[in-house]
Amino acid sequence: MRKVRFLTVEEFDAWMREAETKFNIPAKVIDAWLDIKLAVEHLYNAAMWGLDAHPSHCQYDVMVAQDALR
Repeated sequence: MRKVRFLTVEEFDAWMREAETKFNIPAKVIDAWLDIKLAVEHLYNAAMWGLDAHPSHCQYDVMVAQDALR
């Protein structure tokens, strides 16, 4: 299995669009990818807020990430 790495969110989005059309990926899988992307973005934000000592902002981003992965 080939490991895929992305430097930016835009690269991930482009790869996802290409995979969707090239491999006929079902909408359910695309929705899961988008949920994972949302969770990763909010976990990153939570880490940044945590470093800046803003616990309420950090908590919010963690809760959004948890909801996205349910």
